[in-house]
Amino acid sequence: MTSYRVHVSTDGVSYSEVDGGTVFTGNSYSDRDTVVFALFAWAVRARYVKLLPQAWYQHNSMRARVIDHLHHLRCG
Repeated sequence: MTSYRVHVSTDGVSYSEVDGGTVFTGNSYSDRDTVVFALFAWAVRARYVKLLPQAWYQHNSMRARVIDHLHHLRCG
């Protein structure tokens, strides 16, 4: 996936756009192996996270990891 939007929800029914609908940049079609980080402008509370593809090259796929606000306390 070369670009995507993120929606979050606490109940799995009502979703909100993250960062006002920002389109986040993924990997380019020529560099699939570089790790890309996308940080939100502010913290969000969510139980459910949707990654909504906006653009891709040849086929739509990506690996993703969501890091919570306590990650640095557990892994730091």
